Amino acid sequence: MRIFKQRFHFLYEASLKSRQADELLNTYFIRPAASVVVGFLYPTNILPIQVVLLGTGFGVLAAVLIFRGNLLWGGIFLFIKNMLDAVDGQLARAKHLEDRRGRFLDSVSDFMINLLVFSAIGRTLYQIRPSPEIWILVSLAFLSLSLRVSYFVFYFVAFLHLEQKLTQNRRFEGLTEADREGDPVALILQKIYIFFYNWQDQLAGLLDNWCLRRFKKSDRLDRKTLLQKWYSHPQALRLSGFLGLGTELTFVILALILNKIDTYLWFNLLILNAYWGFVVLYRRFLITIRP
Repeated sequence: MRIFKQRFHFLYEASLKSRQADELLNTYFIRPAASVVVGFLYPTNILPIQVVLLGTGFGVLAAVLIFRGNLLWGGIFLFIKNMLDAVDGQLARAKHLEDRRGRFLDSVSDFMINLLVFSAIGRTLYQIRPSPEIWILVSLAFLSLSLRVSYFVFYFVAFLHLEQKLTQNRRFEGLTEADREGDPVALILQKIYIFFYNWQDQLAGLLDNWCLRRFKKSDRLDRKTLLQKWYSHPQALRLSGFLGLGTELTFVILALILNKIDTYLWFNLLILNAYWGFVVLYRRFLITIRP
């Protein structure tokens, strides 16, 4: 038992991205639980990319179940997918197998599963209450979730770069000559990623520039120091940590299991977007950065 605990602790610490910038739900629940699975997979030949594909399969099954009106099991399968989302990344970091192919496949899979799940939710609600407003609500909720998660990822990646972690990930994934001459499969996935996410990353960048504007004329800090303090600001990172995909999907999962998906849509659009707005305004007006 003691050896197991030591091994678990080692794998957990080795597979973490960051305690400071990650989602609280990830740090204290999802990642510790995922580490148990990683502990069993670590000595095997199972690759992280295979876990991504398995998680994608569970996500597709969740969408099918929701489409057929089985919200409880749809929520359970989506929960498994959410856990496997953590397992694949933690296994990659524990085995030192992070690569661009897995990074893009994971992100593209997330987008497609989210789209399928929200489409299934829309169909289920439309069957109960046939109204075009249902599809407007569902579309706006899907868009809102995607933008909030991209906003979180923008600052998460910026902070990890300061820590010299996940340097293969970029905040803006434009194609470079090295990309074109590298892994052809990764290149295809990168182009799909850019189609889905580039505009979201650009919006996050615009919001970031707007929030940073009040510091740019300051002569108290050089630009390098300013950006280091800006992207590592502990309170701002913690606030944006509630916008990550693990937390967002947990709200969806709870709504499915409790059969409250109509309530969730309004919670998504009103409460979660209001919170996102607060996080943006906190960065714009309330952050203080001292030399």
